[in-house]
Amino acid sequence: MQSFSRIITAVNQFLGLISGGLILIISILICLSVVSRYFFEAPILWVNDLGKYFLLVITFFSIAYAMQENAHVNADFVTSKLRKSLKTAVSIIAHLFSFGYAGILLWKTFELFLRATKINMKTSYDISIPTSWLYLIIMIGSILLLLVLIVRILEMITGKKYMKMPEFLQFD
Repeated sequence: MQSFSRIITAVNQFLGLISGGLILIISILICLSVVSRYFFEAPILWVNDLGKYFLLVITFFSIAYAMQENAHVNADFVTSKLRKSLKTAVSIIAHLFSFGYAGILLWKTFELFLRATKINMKTSYDISIPTSWLYLIIMIGSILLLLVLIVRILEMITGKKYMKMPEFLQFD
């Protein structure tokens, strides 16, 4: 399990770096487009389309990384008052709900991917690409999220540590 966890961690960190790089690139391009529009009355039209694609990649390439690094928003005002064993149980239940959601997202996106591939569907933007590529990005993010959730749930059940865990779930 340790090597499996290390592979997932490395892939998520790599995709997290890609997401960070895309944020930098699209930020620069949007600034250039704004300057071009206001000073030269000539906006860079393809930047908006590229921004939409980048946002999808950024979101789904970083979702598992965020779960791995415990960077998702937690509303712990209720669980902070619970005993450690009850916190763990609540967290396992929450992770199982997340697992179910990610599983359904993967399943439905796979159906869309097959349909888009079959009819060779393309986006209707200025930069037209096959929609199957977009669905593939969502599926990659969903698969990685499912893998991270499996590791997290196993960690909470067994008490063994494979990935960095939130402080309130640290086992002594």
